[in-house]
Amino acid sequence: MSLYYPTGNCGASGALPPYACSPCLDREFGRVRKLLLVKEDKVPADLTSKSAWVTALTEKDAIFLFKVNGEYDGGETEEIDGFGDVEKENGSTTHKLTIRDPYVKNNIDYYNAIPSYTNYVPIFFTSSKMWYPGVACSIKRKMAVENNLKSVVAVESTYTWVSDSLPTPYDIPADIFDTCFIVE
Repeated sequence: MSLYYPTGNCGASGALPPYACSPCLDREFGRVRKLLLVKEDKVPADLTSKSAWVTALTEKDAIFLFKVNGEYDGGETEEIDGFGDVEKENGSTTHKLTIRDPYVKNNIDYYNAIPSYTNYVPIFFTSSKMWYPGVACSIKRKMAVENNLKSVVAVESTYTWVSDSLPTPYDIPADIFDTCFIVE
């Protein structure tokens, strides 16, 4: 009889990927500015391909929300009970993306229907990148009207997903997501 000691990359063991730095900081500026919702089984293999996005949009496998504003919370990791000598461990991470869309008057049917769909992946845009979380989300929305003569009526929608990974940044394909368009 022999002993077997299993091995693997469990947290602190194994090599940590290298950290990259540069003396010339390439800043990415905040605010969620645009949003794509893509059916999870129709996400293009190449997220930087203009033709793949044209196909997804014209086949109505993707929806583009132009000129929104909002924020992504960065994810919140829950702590769970550990085992052995470890008191606490990281559990799952819940991510929230919240946007405000001023195009409510012409999209009320869309916003009334969207909470029923749980098969869309949100891809959000910052100043020069699109961020892909890789998993589908649940969607909640509300439309508060403020008591302010100068406020804009907008739908606030929240997209929530669970993933242990942060969204991956991609370059935005040229000449497609820089203007408003309607798919007929």
